[in-house]
Amino acid sequence: MSDPKLSVLVRVDLGGRHLCLIVTGLLTGANQQGLHPVIRRARTLTPAAEGLVDLSAASPPEPAAAELIRAGIEQECRDRPGGTVEIVLSEPAAATDQTPQPVVARSGRADRAGRARRDSW
Repeated sequence: MSDPKLSVLVRVDLGGRHLCLIVTGLLTGANQQGLHPVIRRARTLTPAAEGLVDLSAASPPEPAAAELIRAGIEQECRDRPGGTVEIVLSEPAAATDQTPQPVVARSGRADRAGRARRDSW
């Protein structure tokens, strides 16, 4: 059985100060590695830009995949200095009739209570 596919839309503002990668699909431990080259290439377009990897439109990712993508982006930011990169994840809803709420993270530190979390990379 093949891994679910991801779709990525890259948006860069005309001033080159912000870039956003909007990801849809199901992020798994196997397919998350395909995002790393896309993030790296987007950061080379505007190295000083503030980046956002928006996974809120995607299905809630596998926990291992979320940690792997965080670690990969953290490594990328260490290897190639530039603007910060944030990740926005969709948090699973508490009840089935609720829509997922976005969770923002910028580093490997996680808020286990499920509240919106903001760190810096």
